Amino acid sequence: QNKAGFELDYIFSSATIFYFSYDFSHRQFEDDNKAIFNTITPGVRQYFTKKIFFDGKIGVDFIDSFDDKNYTKPNIQSSLNYEIDELTRLRLLFTKKYDTNSYTEALFNNWRTSLLFSRQISERFRTSLSVFYGDGEYIPSDFTQKLIGGSSIITYDINKNLKGNMTYTYSQFDSNSETAGYIKNTVFLGLTAEF
Repeated sequence: QNKAGFELDYIFSSATIFYFSYDFSHRQFEDDNKAIFNTITPGVRQYFTKKIFFDGKIGVDFIDSFDDKNYTKPNIQSSLNYEIDELTRLRLLFTKKYDTNSYTEALFNNWRTSLLFSRQISERFRTSLSVFYGDGEYIPSDFTQKLIGGSSIITYDINKNLKGNMTYTYSQFDSNSETAGYIKNTVFLGLTAEF
């Protein structure tokens, strides 16, 4: 899969920012079947108060699919953000779009909503918690799936240029197929170096 894109932002006022983005995505399998996405997405960030703002993007996907059919589908991304104080943030996120994956030569019509809470515990230590739920359907098959779960991230600034993090994620996948589905617990340890 290869992707490229750009975004232009225009600050209309201290409370309103307009976005415009274009994204290109190309996914090809070994049998040369491919899907190409051209996505045009205008959007806006609107501050209601100094602590509460809304991000909304409503765009269009122009899709040349694996089955040589062309589709025009909506692409929606929105979030409501609340900065409780200088150290604590709350975010409610919703997305609805068509997508591809590396396992199936099909389009995935899906939506997902998540709630994220993050807090700076100390100068070097911060954490975040999130829960998510979503479902979708593969096109042109009638295979559907649901995903529910949660995640927690702990980040520690070891020094100015090095950060350590630990992530735990629980996810439960259900579908309309008796042979598909899982419960997964994932622990990830990582280091990030900045130069």
